[in-house]
Amino acid sequence: MTNSPPSNVKLNESEARALASGIDSLVLAIDVEWLSTETFELLALLKAAAKDNHSDAPGVFTFEDGTNPWIFNVVPNGVGGYEWLLHSHDLALKIGSSMTPTSRPSLMAEIRSETLWTLSAEAAVAWVIELLAGIGARVIHAKPSRVDLCVDVLIHESEWSTGLTEHFVTRARDVKSNLQHGELSGFSIGKGAMSARLYDKPREIALISHKEWMYDIWGIDSIDADHRVVRVEFQLRRSTLKELGVDTWDHLTSMLPEIWAYCTKKWLRIVHDASVHHTQQVVMPWWQVVTDGFTGAQGAEPLVRRKAIIADKKQIARQLLGCASSIVALQMQGDVIRSGETLDLETFLELAVREAVAQSGYDDDEFTYRVRQKQAKRSRQAGRLDGAGSIGDVS
Repeated sequence: MTNSPPSNVKLNESEARALASGIDSLVLAIDVEWLSTETFELLALLKAAAKDNHSDAPGVFTFEDGTNPWIFNVVPNGVGGYEWLLHSHDLALKIGSSMTPTSRPSLMAEIRSETLWTLSAEAAVAWVIELLAGIGARVIHAKPSRVDLCVDVLIHESEWSTGLTEHFVTRARDVKSNLQHGELSGFSIGKGAMSARLYDKPREIALISHKEWMYDIWGIDSIDADHRVVRVEFQLRRSTLKELGVDTWDHLTSMLPEIWAYCTKKWLRIVHDASVHHTQQVVMPWWQVVTDGFTGAQGAEPLVRRKAIIADKKQIARQLLGCASSIVALQMQGDVIRSGETLDLETFLELAVREAVAQSGYDDDEFTYRVRQKQAKRSRQAGRLDGAGSIGDVS
């Protein structure tokens, strides 16, 4: 990889470029009317199985045409008044036990970052609504409970330093710079109902999230050493959204530009001189790019899913071979691998797997159960429903 901006973009210290913008995380509070008790009965069985096994219980909803099931895990406990917690790679649901809405939302739906970037936020929400209809829930309304809005901006490294805090003008009381191994990783501004983070996104990808597919969204292969891609991210919770006039999901989508303007012009600005009167403050050029960089239209990026699956396979393959080499090393205690000697990988890998099976005590049933759990954790299913259906096989 060569870390560089697109070939037709040449940045100097006074220039910046917005690479992407959108909703990176979304939690919806959804009120529904359940048309039957069938879903509750199923979830009660799965939760009981999870308690008995002290481990998440895998389940699956299938639909009338027999295609595109939703695979999920149910955890052994509820939380915060919600009876059932379901999670998959794409989505997490907290479901209450009431057939009709109460003072608490019927369910909470957290849509994962990868799903939002793959489908677009609008399509991801439509998928969730369709999924709920398929399991017997008539959606009355969906309200954003938390939304994370972001712009990723390419800037010169000279613009990125701990001294940047002196240029913040913000309504938040708490401002903190974050260091990792002595290097600036980002800033945290505010907490609670509204907060913001500015951080080195490629660094976070490399060390924490491993979301290499963001490079495809940015349209670059990598970053030059004298540049940074900074994610500017605002998290707004329900109370702040309501203050801004946002009640429903439709309100949010129609007001995204205004909300971003509030975040970057009223709640937080980065200016040349924060000590002068606000009428004399001039925003830094790269912050103006951030302000103007939120398009309000988050397009679908289908290739994200393929890249993410490839990255998962590579990571797991490395882990598998690492564990296999450790088992082989233990099996060969006392045997010295002499200089120039080469082990046959396939032969020793087979031996390692046999030893792993022997030590684990797994049989075919246990292995099948574990695979079903991993399917919920690893499989990408969002956007693949063809229409509302019914509850199917959950064995």
